[in-house]
Amino acid sequence: MFRTTLTLLVTAALAAAGGWFFASQRYHAAHLAAHASDGAAGNPAARKIRFYQSPMHPWITSDKPGKCTICGMTLVPVYEGEQGIPAGGNVVTLAASSAAVIGVQTHEVARGPLTRTLRLAGTIEADESRQKIIAAWTDARIERIHIPTTGVVVTAGQPLATVYSPDLLTARQEFHALATATPDSPLVSVAREKLRRLGLLDTQIDALAKADAVSRDTEILAPLSGTVIARAPAAFAGGYVNAGDELFTLADFSTLWALLDIYEPDLAVLDRGAGVPPAPKSEISNSEFQIPAPPPANHGQDARATADLSQTITATLTTPAAPGRTWNAPITYIDTNLNETTRTARARVELPNTDAALRRGQTVYATLAATLASDALLVPRSAVLFTRDQPVAWVAKGGTAYEPRSLRLGRAGDTAWEVLGGLAAGEHVVTEGALLVDGQAQISSSSAAADPVQGPEAGVQGSGNVAPGTVTPAGDNSRLQTPNTRLTDEVVHAAASASEALASDDLAAWKKIATTVPALAASAAAASDLKTARAAFEHWSTQLADQVLALPPAERTALGVRIYQCPMTPELGTGRWLQHATQSALRNPFFGSDMLECGEEVPGKAETLKSETLK
Repeated sequence: MFRTTLTLLVTAALAAAGGWFFASQRYHAAHLAAHASDGAAGNPAARKIRFYQSPMHPWITSDKPGKCTICGMTLVPVYEGEQGIPAGGNVVTLAASSAAVIGVQTHEVARGPLTRTLRLAGTIEADESRQKIIAAWTDARIERIHIPTTGVVVTAGQPLATVYSPDLLTARQEFHALATATPDSPLVSVAREKLRRLGLLDTQIDALAKADAVSRDTEILAPLSGTVIARAPAAFAGGYVNAGDELFTLADFSTLWALLDIYEPDLAVLDRGAGVPPAPKSEISNSEFQIPAPPPANHGQDARATADLSQTITATLTTPAAPGRTWNAPITYIDTNLNETTRTARARVELPNTDAALRRGQTVYATLAATLASDALLVPRSAVLFTRDQPVAWVAKGGTAYEPRSLRLGRAGDTAWEVLGGLAAGEHVVTEGALLVDGQAQISSSSAAADPVQGPEAGVQGSGNVAPGTVTPAGDNSRLQTPNTRLTDEVVHAAASASEALASDDLAAWKKIATTVPALAASAAAASDLKTARAAFEHWSTQLADQVLALPPAERTALGVRIYQCPMTPELGTGRWLQHATQSALRNPFFGSDMLECGEEVPGKAETLKSETLK
């Protein structure tokens, strides 16, 4: 019976000590490393040191003694025959020579404008609002054609054809008789209107009123200046036409349309199409056309759509027919329908053409630059790999160690992707050599068995590291000296000052500050060394930091403090502390000068941590 009881007591004691042992194992390893290094130097028979490694960040290695570049912890020697501390299932560590041969380069993830440039092709077409069809108003016989072929440029009022029409002849004779005999009679106005409806222009009617006699034939005049682009088969001398038959089609080419084809994926870059009135003409420079943005829609002439373009997108156009010349003009309309064959929508750009440099049917190329977002989290496109089920980027962890991250991507820009999840601003990703690093990870048995870490909210598996921004529950915080700590400005700033004192290894200053806080007064009186003071402070500081972290963002900011955490504190494993916001550098109070820079800032979040709430 006695032996059984003794066995149970020993087992319980070992279990209680186990948690403390594993929480502080790496901390003590740093100190043991220094003694091991000294012993090896004095003993010729000692094993040869392969490299030095950080106990907290195992991917940080060096061929010389030193400190971890992340936490400042003393590097531990790894001897021949030893594997060292595993870097974690997701971290790939390259030899310095391999990284140099691969040519690994990194780029910082940052916020900025997301821009996209589209390169489109299209054709020059006639302005639909500047075309006119000349048709026969009555049955007639064509006596003479005044234009020899299509493509002839005519001016307004120029004769196009001479016809004989009995109906038109009778109407002209009636008007001439009334205008000559009774020019003030109301019947003259009636006869004038009848001639207008038969296609005569006012200039022709005025000339008829002054004529001595009525000619048998009637001339058809051009109603506008332009180019004859079509001619009916019957529009020849001797041909007969009926009322309504088309004779000629005129087009004014002083303004032309560039119709650009936009593919479906690119439509998201541009705003939805809208009917916009034609842009006003501008003066022409020697090398470039500058057209101002169109005015707001007036629901008048063009009512094919109701929404205006929310932003003016200017297109820069070129054509092989005019080398070295460019035209700049805004997009005035985007078709709301897709071509079923090409799966494209057409965008319209209106171009002045008073010098006839452009011709209908010419090929035109356009470049459009659009701002998709003014402030987005951006990752270079060269850093994103699509070799797995999800897009992945390799994040530099320090030295030659890299970690894969699964990404949630948004829109694609010219040189960067919009990042919706998986990366945080300030991290560095591999932009050159990423594919080779990924290949090394798949070759490595440790990397091949693990999936990418899901963003900065997850730590490196198996490495003991906590990724930036992670808030880890502090464990058992029941060892508060006094349960009646109230969250006031005085307590918060006292905690920040106490943290600074311990970070500076100043026990006297800490005890002076701690005596002003009821929860720490007893501990301050009993603390005889820094280790005792830090043990008492760690529990109280972590709970106080958790309470500050649970405040609304506005109240948290008003306190003027920052929250930091260390993932390997002696008491809790993960402890947190407050620092004055004016201090930009991290200063760890739980280790002081031994590991002054160990830890990371905890971003402000509204979630309440799973720790005991202070009253």
